[in-house]
Amino acid sequence: MPTDEREVYRFGDFTLVPRERSLSHRGAPVAITGKAFDMLVALVSDAGHLLTKDVLLQKVWPGLVVEEVNLTVNMSALRKALAVSGDRDWIETVPRQGYRFNAPVTLEQAPHTHLPNRPRRRMQGSHVAALVGVAALVLGVSAWVLPAVHDRIAADLGAGARMAQPDRNEASAQAAHTVNAEAYKEYLQGRFLWSQRSEPGLQRAISHFERAVELDPDFALAYAALADTHTTLGYLGHMPPVSTFPVARPYALKALKLDPSLAQAHAALAYIKFYFDWDWAGAAEEFQRALDLSPNDAITHQWRAVYLRAAGRPDEAQSEVETAHRLDPLSLAINTDVGFHHYYAGRYEEAIAQLQAVLGMKPDFALAHLWLARSLLEVGKLEEAMQETSHAEKSEREWPVLMAARGFTSGVMGKSADARDMLREMHQLSSRRFVTAYGFALVHAGLGEKDEAFQWLEKAFEERSHWLVWLRLDPRWKALRADPRFDALVQRMKYPD
Repeated sequence: MPTDEREVYRFGDFTLVPRERSLSHRGAPVAITGKAFDMLVALVSDAGHLLTKDVLLQKVWPGLVVEEVNLTVNMSALRKALAVSGDRDWIETVPRQGYRFNAPVTLEQAPHTHLPNRPRRRMQGSHVAALVGVAALVLGVSAWVLPAVHDRIAADLGAGARMAQPDRNEASAQAAHTVNAEAYKEYLQGRFLWSQRSEPGLQRAISHFERAVELDPDFALAYAALADTHTTLGYLGHMPPVSTFPVARPYALKALKLDPSLAQAHAALAYIKFYFDWDWAGAAEEFQRALDLSPNDAITHQWRAVYLRAAGRPDEAQSEVETAHRLDPLSLAINTDVGFHHYYAGRYEEAIAQLQAVLGMKPDFALAHLWLARSLLEVGKLEEAMQETSHAEKSEREWPVLMAARGFTSGVMGKSADARDMLREMHQLSSRRFVTAYGFALVHAGLGEKDEAFQWLEKAFEERSHWLVWLRLDPRWKALRADPRFDALVQRMKYPD
């Protein structure tokens, strides 16, 4: 959200610098998500006054129609960030009306350099060259780290170059892409961080994409990327599904409003319909639309393959993931998904070989360690499975998905004390961050505690856990499948025929 770049706010021991998107407490940086930060700026800049929910929604999500749950979730995140002071409740909730920042605020002015706005105009060859130069710089730095980064960026660059052609619809071209080199640089940096799939990287990616749309409010690709990043935070279990997928939806819709032909936005919307809405028909339609618009988009083929696997169409799923792999053979995420498809097809030895090959490309890629551990578990190599979980924990400490995997494996190995220790750790962690009920259910299943497992699976339905789309395929539930309660859960997912 735009602010005067000279403003520096101080309240208590906090310093808030909007232009740098930084919040610190006694000089130490405070971790805060992008929209929670924008909400804080809005409240602090109008301290002592009531901001209604409608006004706050417009300030934080200008031009977007968003659900009120986004406000509630980000307010919760903001309060947790401010709780580092431990001495007061900074924000007053006025029931059924809005919020008020209740603390003295000091406003200071810092010098800044003013950059004049430039008129938007059609991208000519010089602009293409500038953007390609920016992309080359980003890719040159990052290529050796994670080749998965190239798929979307390569497609974006190709589309960006086509903007200079006179037969392309100008309104659509300028909506999807940007003549603002700085905005495109922010976009590319965000995509690189998104491709790493780590929680800190994803949060930083959001900041880059938000900066991109601040620089160019009509930058459709950046809105689609914001949708992708929020859904990834939810998919990986870093945040609750209700605070990620609904937040992502308005970004995907905004991108489609700016450019209905943007395949990435259709794919992003399909992902939300699949994993959060459990709208199988709607997801299929959006995936098909995305492929009709961009038949060679590797990520769309990758995501559609996952959808088809969960929907019970294994042959089509295999064909799609092979297409994705052919289009981008160096992508770590796609190579990992090849192993993922072997796993869900029961081809565990093939999955192990594939995932070991991925780790040969990048030894610390946590997702590959996770799926390798699950594959080793199914062939009875339990100690090796635990070792792979340990490898992943080196780069992803306190990742609830890994904790659940360790707890389940401990239970299966007969190490019930270790499994119960993990349950205690997960409960303790849940007081500080989101821990999916699906994970608690898994650990109880590993311990052979069916009643507790079903109780937590019910909670997973309540939290709308996206992991439930794998309920009928996940082999870790085999001890529960004969129970009528399990079949009832499967029926509630309304899988397509």
